[in-house]
Amino acid sequence: MPGALTLLLVLGQTPVPVLVDSLEINNYQVKVFALTVGEGEEENVLGMRLAVLSGPDTVLRMGDEEWPFLFLDKDTGEDVDGDGFPDLVVMLNGESRMRLSAYSLTPDGPKEIKFSIPDWADLISYEDVNGDEVPDLLVADLRVRDFEQLEVPEITVVLRKERGGYWEEEPDAYSDFYTKKLEGILAKLRMEVNPFKKKGLAVAYATYLFHMGKTDDAWNEFLRLTDGDEELLMKLKEHLLFWEGPTEE
Repeated sequence: MPGALTLLLVLGQTPVPVLVDSLEINNYQVKVFALTVGEGEEENVLGMRLAVLSGPDTVLRMGDEEWPFLFLDKDTGEDVDGDGFPDLVVMLNGESRMRLSAYSLTPDGPKEIKFSIPDWADLISYEDVNGDEVPDLLVADLRVRDFEQLEVPEITVVLRKERGGYWEEEPDAYSDFYTKKLEGILAKLRMEVNPFKKKGLAVAYATYLFHMGKTDDAWNEFLRLTDGDEELLMKLKEHLLFWEGPTEE
């Protein structure tokens, strides 16, 4: 995205900001702009920008070349964190990753809200998974990344937002999502002949069951799929139950 923007600037096509959304929250003006070039069928949207204004002054800007696209959460304007002031909730979409940002719009200025996402999670996307019209977080479970150098497929976990900005697993609400994931892994296991890759798939299968709250089933199925590899199971339990996340250097 930055490369495309730079090329257009070199060619003399300066992006034009077009107002696409505007709302007032607690005496703040929130404005969302699309950066466009061209007209009609040739029009291209290069990115989105957000500005929060108090009177004539811009007090907060969001969206840049690193995070070119953004959209407002449906709960924007509600008191998500429970501090008594309405909040602005924004999902920023970068070239290869996403970021959730939120600000409490207090009379003294926007105050950043720290959302509590588990430290084992890596944000993948922000969408409505179970069809209840409430956006959910899809995250990857980092605890099984590079586990024992096995080729473990990405473990996608669904989190649902609770009041206060916390995100919690609610596997009962996403049974269809997880069931399809489990069925897909079993299909791959039936076709896989490489024992090393089969153990990686067994790790994925057990981890999904673990996230569904079926802990005993997770361990039993892992042993069944790995022909009773107790040593590997103990290592997997250690990763899933006691892993505390990466340490800062």
